[in-house]
Amino acid sequence: MVLADLVRLAHPTAAIPGSFNFYYSAGQASNLTCPHATLPVDPVPPSVYVDTVVRVTGGLSRWDVEDDLASRVYPALDAEANVSAAEVEVFFDTPPEDVPANAVDLTVRARRSGPVANDSADALGAAIVRAPDAALPASTGVAAHIVIGCLAALALVAVGGGLAFRGGRHRGAADRDAYWQAQEGQPIAASAA
Repeated sequence: MVLADLVRLAHPTAAIPGSFNFYYSAGQASNLTCPHATLPVDPVPPSVYVDTVVRVTGGLSRWDVEDDLASRVYPALDAEANVSAAEVEVFFDTPPEDVPANAVDLTVRARRSGPVANDSADALGAAIVRAPDAALPASTGVAAHIVIGCLAALALVAVGGGLAFRGGRHRGAADRDAYWQAQEGQPIAASAA
C-alpha cells in the first residue's frame, strides 16, 4: 500500500488501481508530469509522433529499465534508430493480465518531421525494438545457467538417493533372510558382504 502511494505520487498520470491510503491530495498541481515526458502532448506541425510498443524480457523490472534509460537506452536509440534523446519519449504501460512476470512493456514515442510512410514507420519501429535489446543487460543467459546448475544438482541427488535405496534394499533382504532362517532353526548362510 505504501509503495502504491509512492508510485501515485511520483507518476500522477499512471493508472494505479485504488486510491491513496496514507496520503491525500492538498490540491491539483498543473505541472505534474511523468519524469520521462519530454515531448509536447500534441506534435507541432508538420512533425508527427511514431509510437512503438516494446516488450523487454529477461528478468528485468520496470525500475531496471528506467535506471538505464539515460545511460544505455537513449544512446542505443540514437545509434540504432537515429533518434536523439530530445526527440524521444518513453511511457511504461500498465501490463495486461497475460504479460509474463519477467517482462516489461513500454511505448517509445519518436518525433519525426513531416508525414511518415508505413514502410518508414515499420523500419523505425524495428530499429527501436533492437535498441533496448542491444542496450539492456541480458539476464536470460545467467538465469539459464542457474537453472541448468540446479537441474544437474537435482540429478546427482536423485542418483545418489537411488543408489543408497538400492543398497538398503539388498541389506534389508539379507537381514530378513537371516531372521527367518534363525526362526526356523536353519543354519544362517554366510553374508556375501
